[in-house]
Amino acid sequence: MDFPDVFWYSFGMKTASENQKLNTNLSTFSREELLEKCRCLEAENTQLQQQLYILSEQMTLANKKIYGTSSEKTSPEQLSFFNEAESLADPKLPEPQVEEITCVRKKHKGKREEDLASLPLDIIEYALPASNAPALSAESLCTR
Repeated sequence: MDFPDVFWYSFGMKTASENQKLNTNLSTFSREELLEKCRCLEAENTQLQQQLYILSEQMTLANKKIYGTSSEKTSPEQLSFFNEAESLADPKLPEPQVEEITCVRKKHKGKREEDLASLPLDIIEYALPASNAPALSAESLCTR
């Protein structure tokens, strides 16, 4: 596989099992060996931080390229197209008076009754059997 120049593999990287073996055997190393290992890990950490910075910069630039503002240039001729009415208008003429039109309509009272009066009225009564009748009492009918 071909990778860009940004990706590289650090040969100082160890697998989890190797790191676990290293942690269990730290007491067997001398002070100089531990300091050397610390320097090696610091160098690797610096290298990984640089790689992270480069990758985050690439992501930022890619996002700006995809989602950023476009660099289209507008000429004054294009903008004057929308100001055509203003350019053709005579500035010496006075501004026209603005009229406010208000229309208030009054609701007719009793229109519903008039509309429903012409409809036929059918009253249908249903008797519920005693087993299906709800239990009603004076307390349940009174609401507070």
